[in-house]
Amino acid sequence: MRLKTKHAAEVEDITADPQGKPLFYLHGTPGSRLESSRFHDMALAKHYRVIGIDRPGMGLSSIDKSQTILSLPGMPKWLCGTYFFR
Repeated sequence: MRLKTKHAAEVEDITADPQGKPLFYLHGTPGSRLESSRFHDMALAKHYRVIGIDRPGMGLSSIDKSQTILSLPGMPKWLCGTYFFR
């Protein structure tokens, strides 16, 4: 899913359980949102919904020079309120 924001963010929604508790996967360097698929079986067994996010400038997300590593904790919160759990 490509989110339409000021800077495109690529998100992988591994919806093992669409009603499950959200579990956000933030990858390291290097890496991508696709690594979140490793958790599909665990998520299904434990009733989680795994959502992997490409960091700005990584994978298919566009570069956002205003973002830093300290900006990452705000991404899941923003995604919850904007796209997933309104």
